[in-house]
Amino acid sequence: MAEFNPEQDFLKIYDKLAPALWRHAYFRVSSKELAEDLVSETFLKAWDKYRANPVDNLKALLYRILHNLIIDHYRGNHHDISLDDMLVEPAAPHSTEVDVKIEVDMLRQHLDKMPEIYKQVLLWRYVDDLSIADIAELLGKTSGHVYVIIHRALKHLKDLVANKSN
Repeated sequence: MAEFNPEQDFLKIYDKLAPALWRHAYFRVSSKELAEDLVSETFLKAWDKYRANPVDNLKALLYRILHNLIIDHYRGNHHDISLDDMLVEPAAPHSTEVDVKIEVDMLRQHLDKMPEIYKQVLLWRYVDDLSIADIAELLGKTSGHVYVIIHRALKHLKDLVANKSN
């Protein structure tokens, strides 16, 4: 039987989930450096909890901590722009990169008009590729309730897109 090694287990989780957590944070805050900081802080807080008492679903714990840190960031109105972002002149993007950026910006604008629960559930499901069970655990709701929220959120998003194009 394998011996429980919290450090090794946590490092494996870090390697597996850090990129997805960073993408989630970046999508929410639009800053690479801030996303990195938030993910680092997420893992530090999760390590403190995990070391004291290993949890069954570390993935859910990490997303919950990151979600709370993002909320705290916006509550504090920390809209920092890094010096690197201000000094670096971006390279000329290819037309497909521009198209993708425009689509992502439009999606962000629509998501910003949605209730927070809808926005969060859609991000977890379609950006972070979390399972319905993981989302249900994060929200403390049943899987059936999560399906309903996703259905309503998608309908709301479709309505926003349809109204924008009219």
